[in-house]
Amino acid sequence: MVVKRTILVVDDIPQNLELLLDQLEGTEYEVVTADDGDTALKILRESPANFSAVLLDWMMPRMDGISVLKEMKKDPVLRRIPVILQTAKVMQADIQKGFLAGARNYLCKPFDQFKLQAVLYATIQDFELQQELLKKLEKYESVGERQEYLEKSEHRFQTISQAQELASMMARAYKKNPSKLMVGLIQLFYNAIQHGNLGITYAEKNVLMAEKKLFTEIAQRLQDSKYINRWARFTFIRTKNELQFRVKDEGSGFNWENYMELDPARAFHMHGRGIALCNKITFDHLEYFGCGNEVLAVMNLQK
Repeated sequence: MVVKRTILVVDDIPQNLELLLDQLEGTEYEVVTADDGDTALKILRESPANFSAVLLDWMMPRMDGISVLKEMKKDPVLRRIPVILQTAKVMQADIQKGFLAGARNYLCKPFDQFKLQAVLYATIQDFELQQELLKKLEKYESVGERQEYLEKSEHRFQTISQAQELASMMARAYKKNPSKLMVGLIQLFYNAIQHGNLGITYAEKNVLMAEKKLFTEIAQRLQDSKYINRWARFTFIRTKNELQFRVKDEGSGFNWENYMELDPARAFHMHGRGIALCNKITFDHLEYFGCGNEVLAVMNLQK
């Protein structure tokens, strides 16, 4: 039985709402609509747990999409719901503004049915994964007190599930905002597994995500003799002023300089923004070494 996910579609132009409803007809989604930002916030506040995503138009009268995003981020429950901004704004400053406000993904107008459904699927899958990680984070709540006395630890991981457990456990080291750290760590861990040890290229990941085959491919490569003995290494160090997280994989590296900033060319891809968001939002310092298969991420404890 297919589980129906509910999404909120927000647009002030009736014809746009009709088009989106047509594109989502017969899919796995229940669709609720709103024709302005105020109505959207009212609907979300009445039943936040019902929604798996919000498809939000940027340009609207009275309250635009960015204003809706900012209001959602003030609410501890609404802030968790992923928002996909639909927009024709493609300048770097606009892209950065949207992500910094809290957008999870972008859809560049005009977009077709395939692109809409692919982005929705990827966004909701990521959202549900984060919900599972938050449950794991709660499991490690008692570890948080002990983490304050931990000065150094070393770990290794190979699979997605191992990465999730490790990120959830180590996120408790940052008492101020463990969920923020968890999101950053899991991004670095996933990169080490997918692009590092398993050699999945940027283009390959785009195709695999669009075809909903990414995790199947990961599972298959983990059993491949070429990759089966590869591990990622993780080191944690606490100093008086900061937390240091170092991740190293056994891959051939990548051109990391191209991914440190929010590039408009990648803003509308299925992926490719994680490192930039780690650099701009999650960590206070992010630095790659050598060929790019080793990264140091730092959280400042004095801020």
